[in-house]
Amino acid sequence: MIKEHAYLTINPFSRQEFISTIHKAFPYLTSAEGYIGHELLQNYEKPNQFLLVVHWRTIEDHTETFVKSDVFKEWEKLISPYFESEPIVLHYSDVK
Repeated sequence: MIKEHAYLTINPFSRQEFISTIHKAFPYLTSAEGYIGHELLQNYEKPNQFLLVVHWRTIEDHTETFVKSDVFKEWEKLISPYFESEPIVLHYSDVK
């Protein structure tokens, strides 16, 4: 399993609207091939910063299948207007 960490910085004036919109956009994410689960965390000290953690079956399920799909285009179209800066996306795996 791969854990995608997407660090999102949102325009502080549209934070509440972003939260509402991303919840409406989650069905695009959850319908993706290889999707296992996700959580959205808001930074306590800097409330316009969020961490979206998505669990994928493989890295290719995220980087190849989802990111190159029409579903991703719809997902991105909904949430990207709220970004203050480009998201930072990193992938992690369990250490064995």
